[in-house]
Amino acid sequence: MRLQCRHMVLLGILAILLVLAITPGRAERHSVVTLTDQNWTAILRGEWMVEFYAPWCPACQRLQRDWQALSTWSEDLGIHVAKVDITVEAGLGGRFLISSLPTIYHIKDGEVRLYEGHRTENHLLAFIEGEKWKLVEPLSYWRSPSSLPMAFLASIMRLSVLAKDFHNYIIETLELPQWMSYAVFGLLTIGAGLILGLIFVLFCESCFPSNKQPWRQSRAVKEIKTPAGEAPGKAEQEVRHRPAARVE
Repeated sequence: MRLQCRHMVLLGILAILLVLAITPGRAERHSVVTLTDQNWTAILRGEWMVEFYAPWCPACQRLQRDWQALSTWSEDLGIHVAKVDITVEAGLGGRFLISSLPTIYHIKDGEVRLYEGHRTENHLLAFIEGEKWKLVEPLSYWRSPSSLPMAFLASIMRLSVLAKDFHNYIIETLELPQWMSYAVFGLLTIGAGLILGLIFVLFCESCFPSNKQPWRQSRAVKEIKTPAGEAPGKAEQEVRHRPAARVE
């Protein structure tokens, strides 16, 4: 009897271990989505929680455990949990106008809201489950990441990163002095200014054309005032020397 009980216990333990081995855990089922310049538009559809962080930020490091735990509830809550490393994706940092770290946004069908609550798993879950995000005013169009001003700012941030990489290439890879890098950037700045100025002038000329060749217009007026067969200027001289009519 005891032997049978032991066998039953062993079989039960083996069954539990088999189920645990086959069924993935909550942490294994889902992970945090990494957003880049190529896939960030996915957050405009559905419900998302997005964290902007930097690896060197102490507050961001403390948040990682709770953020990873939040991602394990993504299927139950019907949301997506994502993160953005602004040291790699500077364009997204500019597009969302990140000024402090970590920054958390809640996004629902394209409406972006800033999360300013406690950064713990329980508070984040309560924010989503209780739909507390409805109490937060969404960002205006001008602050929205899909707007033209934010797209322009993202381009500027990407350009600044390219400029920094180019400077490091000149200094570290080519081992050239810094003044040569500054000279190159100075020439590029002057050239870009000249090109933009030329484009602006051509745009103004095409949209607001000025009076062309005014001397031809004045000459045409004189020819109309001068009688046919009479030397130019003669009629004007007669008018100038003709006495004024007496008014009675």
